[in-house]
Amino acid sequence: MIQAARRPPVLRGIPEAMEERSFTVLVRYCGGCNPEIDRASIVNRLKAIFEEVGMQVTFCKDPPADRLFLVNGCARACLEEEYQGKADSARFVSVEGSNLDHRPVPVDDLPRAVLEKILEPVGTKAEA
Repeated sequence: MIQAARRPPVLRGIPEAMEERSFTVLVRYCGGCNPEIDRASIVNRLKAIFEEVGMQVTFCKDPPADRLFLVNGCARACLEEEYQGKADSARFVSVEGSNLDHRPVPVDDLPRAVLEKILEPVGTKAEA
C-alpha cells in the first residue's frame, strides 16, 4: 500500500483498500491505422500507475487476466469487434481515441478514469 503522503495525484479519492487488490491487466493495442492519441504514451503512464498500486500488467494472453484493457487509437474502436459478444466482453475497458467506454474523457484524465474503471469489481478471470 502507498503511504498517504506519497500517493500520486491520480490515486487521490480512491480508497486505499482498493490498492490492495491483486489484478492482472492484459493490454491489447489496435492496429494503429488512424490514431488520434499517442497510444504508447497512455499505456506507459497507466502501466506505471498500475504497478504502483500492485497491479500486474501483461501483453501476453497467458495466463488469463482479470481485466482486458483495449487501446484503440480512434473512436472507430475496431479492437472491440474482436471482444464484443464473447464471455469476457463485460470485463474489458476500452479507450477509443479520447473516449473511455464511448464517453469523452480529456486525454490528461484518462489514466485516473481507466484506473477507476479497472478497479470496479470483477467476478472471474478473463481470457483474451
